[in-house]
Amino acid sequence: MKSKTTRLIRRLMVGFLTMGLIVCLLGRLVASSLTSSAESASRTTIFVGDSRTVDFYNALHDTAYRSITRNEGTDIWSARWAATYDWLVKTGAPQVESAIGKNTDVVILMGYNDLKTTTNLTKSARHYAKWLNRKATAWGERGATVYYASVTPVGTDRAAITGSAEKVTNPRIQRWNSLMQMYLEPQVHYLDLYDRIEHQFYTRTDHTHYAPDTSKVLYNIVKNKTGGTHDLVFARDSTGQWGMLESGTLRTDYTGLCTNQFGTFLVTNGRVDFSYTGIYPWAGEWWMIENGAWSDSYSGIARNASGWWKVQDGKVDFTYTGIEQNVNGWWRVENGKVNFTFQGLAQNRYGWWKFTDGKVDFSYTGSYQTEQGNTLEITDGKVQM
Repeated sequence: MKSKTTRLIRRLMVGFLTMGLIVCLLGRLVASSLTSSAESASRTTIFVGDSRTVDFYNALHDTAYRSITRNEGTDIWSARWAATYDWLVKTGAPQVESAIGKNTDVVILMGYNDLKTTTNLTKSARHYAKWLNRKATAWGERGATVYYASVTPVGTDRAAITGSAEKVTNPRIQRWNSLMQMYLEPQVHYLDLYDRIEHQFYTRTDHTHYAPDTSKVLYNIVKNKTGGTHDLVFARDSTGQWGMLESGTLRTDYTGLCTNQFGTFLVTNGRVDFSYTGIYPWAGEWWMIENGAWSDSYSGIARNASGWWKVQDGKVDFTYTGIEQNVNGWWRVENGKVNFTFQGLAQNRYGWWKFTDGKVDFSYTGSYQTEQGNTLEITDGKVQM
């Protein structure tokens, strides 16, 4: 009898221990699930932008602000009408700096107002990207994810637009977006809002700001992070080769220029094309590429399928008209391109020279009659003054 009682007690004890273990495990699973859900639910989006960002807030809250600095839990706002790069660096970002950390998405929606005033898109975009790349590295170390949202389209009816806004055209916006996409490093995710809204937006009479319904659409795209190729990065793949990757997979449909910490490179069908040397058109400019890399120090004459061109600091200078030399001679250049049909005289800092078929004729010595009827003496291709 005593033995049976002992066995029964032991069984009950094992049962209680098993139930306790199960309850403990379930508790941990539930706690883990709740923690995960809480982290997801507590993720905060920090909006830093110009008047179009202010429009997001106004559309959501039925307000008419022109400047906002608000912390509303899952959304933090720092935005102002007419905001430019200077405002972003000195005011816009510093206003939210203390809120940036783990579980925060920092979204920069800037650039439109800078397009009104900048005369050099490449320089301005590079300046923007340099600052944003640096800040994204610092913010990323705190656990934040950083996004740059592309500038979105303006209206096509420009009749009512006056002043500096006339400079902001859709081709100019697209070029800016391309430059930003090229100069941003992998720590900054690019959100392509332009293509998402290009054919479906409705603007108010100033052709710059969107109707509230459209602002809500853009807000939701940003919140859901489905607005563009934010997983598209220029990096090494599993084989150690450089390429354009999306979620770790090679994007074989991508061809264009990309920038990383080592420079700017030509990517063809997803891979860096180290075999390419020549002039390559990209983002509204023509770039001198040598062995797959942009040669930003190159100055001289270079060739592509359209002819020979004057290159200055790695890019074709379409504003240049004059005389440029290479190992084959001295050439007449007009609007950046060598003019092989040029016959006559042209000047550089060394004097006036006789050209034949676009090239200084150093073999020519003799008399030369100008169109004005003047007779000049030429020695070894140079006019004797």
